[in-house]
Amino acid sequence: MHLYILTFVLLFSSFISHAQTINDLGKFYPDARTVVRLNYTGNERACRLSISSGRTLVGENNTVADLIPAGNGSKELAIAVAGIQSGHLYIDKYWLPVLLIPADTLTITFNGNSASGFSTAAITGKGAAATLYYRAREKDTAFQNDAIEARKLPAIQAVFQRLDSLRNAELSYFNTYRQQHKLPDWFVQFEQDRIRADNAFFHVQSLYRDSLTNNFAALDEALRFATPDILDNPRIRLHNLYQLFLRDYWRFKARNPAIDKAQRNALAISLNQMSQDVWDAFAAAMIAEYWKMSPTGGQFFYDKFYPFIKDKRFIDPVKNHFGPLYQLSGTQVQQRLTTGSGVGHDSLALAEAMQGNIVYIGFWFVSCPPCIAEMPYENALVDRFQGKPVKIVNICVHSSKEDWIRMSKAKNLKTLNLYADKPWATALLEKFSVAAFPHYVLIDAKGKLVCSGCGSRPSTNAAQEIEKLLSQ
Repeated sequence: MHLYILTFVLLFSSFISHAQTINDLGKFYPDARTVVRLNYTGNERACRLSISSGRTLVGENNTVADLIPAGNGSKELAIAVAGIQSGHLYIDKYWLPVLLIPADTLTITFNGNSASGFSTAAITGKGAAATLYYRAREKDTAFQNDAIEARKLPAIQAVFQRLDSLRNAELSYFNTYRQQHKLPDWFVQFEQDRIRADNAFFHVQSLYRDSLTNNFAALDEALRFATPDILDNPRIRLHNLYQLFLRDYWRFKARNPAIDKAQRNALAISLNQMSQDVWDAFAAAMIAEYWKMSPTGGQFFYDKFYPFIKDKRFIDPVKNHFGPLYQLSGTQVQQRLTTGSGVGHDSLALAEAMQGNIVYIGFWFVSCPPCIAEMPYENALVDRFQGKPVKIVNICVHSSKEDWIRMSKAKNLKTLNLYADKPWATALLEKFSVAAFPHYVLIDAKGKLVCSGCGSRPSTNAAQEIEKLLSQ
C-alpha cells in the first residue's frame, strides 16, 4: 500500500514539475545565469571561447568570452539569461547554436583533434535535447539565410509568400524531427512560438523600403500579417527577435498621420494594445534602446512611461544601468565644455593641436550605433600612438551638447573630443563631404588630406594606415 502511495506521489510530483516547466515559458529571472561548461581534449593551440545570446533588457550585446589553453581541460562561462533564449557557442573556427535556460549548466565535450568540430560533441543539461535539435537543423537547412535573402525580392507580396513558405517548411522540419527524437513538451511549445516570432521579425524587416516610406495606407495594409496571437504572446516575450519584431511593428504603426504628433512613438501607441506581461517587457526594452541612443531621450521616455509598467523588475535594472552611466558632476561638465564652445574656439583648438601631427578624425553623432561601436577601438588608437606625432580626434555633430557630454563620459573617450555646434558642423561636413556616419578623415603631418570617408576604420586597418604615414 505504501509503495503504491509513494509511486502515485512521485508520478504526481513529476506531472506538477512538468506542468510548471511549460508554464515557465516567458517567465522572468532578473539575476539568472546559464553556465556553459566546455570539456575539451586535444586542443592544438590557445584559442578564444565565447558564448552569445540576444540583447539583455538593458540593450547591451550579451557576450562573454575567455581563452582556453592548448591541451586538455575544462572551461566554464556564465552568461546572463533572464529567460529561455537561443544563443551561439564559438571556439576557434567552429560554432554551435545552443538553447540557454536560466540556472542550467550546459556541458559540451569537444575534441580539438577532430575535424568534425561540434557535430559529434556530447551535450548534457536541460537544454541538451534542444541544442541537439538546433545542431541538426543548422546542418540540414538554411532557413534563416533564406529568410534574409527573401527580403530582397522587389515586391512585398512576393516577399511575404516566400517567408510564409519558409515558416511552413521550418515547422514541418521541426515536426518531423520531434517524431524521431524525444523532445520536452515545453521546448516543443517554445520552438513553435520562436519559429513564428522569427518569421514575423523577417516580415516586418522587409517593410523598410522606399515605396512604403510616405505611404502609410500601404504600410498599414502590409502590417496585417501580424495576427493578435503573434502580437501578444507572453510565452515568447523575452526572446530577442520577438522584441525586435514588436519594436519595428509599433514604430511603423506610429507613423499614422492621423495620430497626434506627441503620441507617435512605439510606447504610446502600444500602451493597452497588449497584455500587461508582454507590454512590461517590451516597454523596458524600448526605454533601454531610447536611453542607449540618447541620454536625454531615454530619460524622457523613462519618466513618461515608468508609471505604466506594472512589473518594476523589468524597468529598474534599466534605470540602474543607464542612470549612473550618464550621470555627470559639475566639474565633468565644465571640463568637457572647454573643448566645444563655439566655432572660433573649436577651430582654434583644432588648428593649434594638429600642427606637425598625423590627424585621424572621426565624425559621429550620439544616436549612431556604428559610431558608438567604434569608440573602444578609437581609444585603443590613442593608447597605441601615445607619445608619437599622432592625434586621434572625435567631432560630434547633429546632437545636443548635453547628450554629447553624457555619451562621451559613458564611453570614456580618450580622443581629442570636440563638439560642433550647427554652424561649425555645417562647414566641416561640407568641407569633408560627409554623407554617412561614422565618417573618418586621415591627414598627414604636412596637412595634406590622405582620405576622407576612409575605408579603414579603427576596428579594421586604421592603425596600419597611420603606421604607414609615420614610416614615411
